[in-house]
Amino acid sequence: MSLMNDLPEGCVAIDTLLRKRGYGHREIEQEDIYSKWVIYYKDFRRSDKNMMFRIELKFDLSIHDDPGGSYDDNHELYFEEARLAVYDRRMEEDPEMLQFDDGPYYLEETENLKRFGAHSIRMSSLADLGTLERLLA
Repeated sequence: MSLMNDLPEGCVAIDTLLRKRGYGHREIEQEDIYSKWVIYYKDFRRSDKNMMFRIELKFDLSIHDDPGGSYDDNHELYFEEARLAVYDRRMEEDPEMLQFDDGPYYLEETENLKRFGAHSIRMSSLADLGTLERLLA
């Protein structure tokens, strides 16, 4: 049972929903060949900040072996946790923008991420996720 009460049913529906909201994903292999961790993530950056926040949604992906079943019949996503990760972007200041008084601006192409840490956050609905996304944007 998912901790996010209003996630849609089915692996494909969850993937489609999160990708439409701008999330990327990566899979992490486990020792058990019938399960993986799937992390959906969305980054929040600004050109005038040398830090980045990343929302990470961790799911357990269970894989079944039913040759006659559909993708959703053979794959189940179980929401595990939501985390908020903080990164130092370690960018160089943009020398052309130093004349402005409203703060430093950074050269995006010099970004070199260093993760400071991640903290679990309570996430009980898609509305909670939307609120967090709006706060970080």
